[in-house]
Amino acid sequence: MRVEESDWAADIPLRSAGAMLWDTDGSGMGVRVELRRPRAVQVAFVADQVQEFAVEALWRLGRPTNWPRCPRHPATHPAAAEERGGEAYWVCPVSRETIGVIGGLGAPGGG
Repeated sequence: MRVEESDWAADIPLRSAGAMLWDTDGSGMGVRVELRRPRAVQVAFVADQVQEFAVEALWRLGRPTNWPRCPRHPATHPAAAEERGGEAYWVCPVSRETIGVIGGLGAPGGG
C-alpha cells in the first residue's frame, strides 16, 4: 500500500485535508480528515476510512475481511472505529465493548 498527500478534499466544508491510498493492484481510495474536529474524532474518522480500504483489499485477495477482528466475534464482523472520552478506540459493534486503542492492533490479515 502507498499513501500520497492529495488536495482532493480541499473543497469539502470544515477545512479538510486529504490523501490517496493506493493498493499494489493500482486501485485507490481517497481519505480525508476535518481539521477543526478534536484529534480523537479525526483519528477514528480516518481509521474508519482506512478500514474500508483494507477490507476491500483483503476481499480482492480472497482473505477474511473482518479486520480488525472483534475478539468476541472473530468469525462474524470487524471492530468499529469510535471516539470515546477523547480517545480513539476499536469497539465491538454488537456489544459496544472497547477492544483497544486505534493504532494498537495488528496489520490487516494479522490481527
